Amino acid sequence: HTRARARPAPSPMYPGVDSNAPRQRLRDEEEGGLELPVITAQPVVAVAYQAAGADNNGQMLPPLGVAGQGPQGIPLLDEPDGRKRWGAGFCGCMSQCAPSCLMIFFFPCFTFARIRANAEIAHPNYCGIQDKFWPNCCFFSLPAWLTFLGSLIPNTTFHLLCDFASFVMSILNLILLYETRVRYRQKYNIRDPNTCFCHEDSHPQPAEPPCGCRCLPDCCDVVYCSICVMSQMDRTEFHYDGFCDCGKCCPAYCEDPTFQRRDE
Repeated sequence: HTRARARPAPSPMYPGVDSNAPRQRLRDEEEGGLELPVITAQPVVAVAYQAAGADNNGQMLPPLGVAGQGPQGIPLLDEPDGRKRWGAGFCGCMSQCAPSCLMIFFFPCFTFARIRANAEIAHPNYCGIQDKFWPNCCFFSLPAWLTFLGSLIPNTTFHLLCDFASFVMSILNLILLYETRVRYRQKYNIRDPNTCFCHEDSHPQPAEPPCGCRCLPDCCDVVYCSICVMSQMDRTEFHYDGFCDCGKCCPAYCEDPTFQRRDE
């Protein structure tokens, strides 16, 4: 009786090639002077989208994540060196009064969360907020909630603790907004500023930033006019029709833009 031999399984690395083929044939081919084909595996690397950019030391930046639809608002302008610059003016907040300017003034947490969620900016990742809409919204609104809680019991230790916690969270929010603006520039290849505030809209820019510090212009923008910083990114990221686009006011403005994008 002859026992049926199981058919060898194909190689998982090279489909259609018997991984258990006799090695004697390979030895015979080598001794006969036959050249065996050399198989070189080519790695497949999935790279997330990011516009070309470099940090302050000239080093290329790593990918920041998979891009969404890109900015749909006021178009970015081209620079001779291939970079971009803002098409939305820093001091042009009132060019889009409602909902952008009004919502940033009264409810900045929604605007901040919309920008990070739609642009898919996941860093810095404080407390796991990543690029999720509601975690970012809750985190950015914490100083206001802490101040409100402290006001319920004034002139007490609890009031002082809430005020101190609100102050610390406000500092963290400024750092978070600064880092978000830096990563927004990197994502869309927007040039680094050499001047502060509305002077960034002028062209050409000075050769060097004040005191030679690359981070100083954005730091000043965030500390002294965070509303303008968020408004500029909001008007770049989202499309609004005219001075007042009332159809996009609350509650539509307070929804997760990634869900709105899926519905469309």
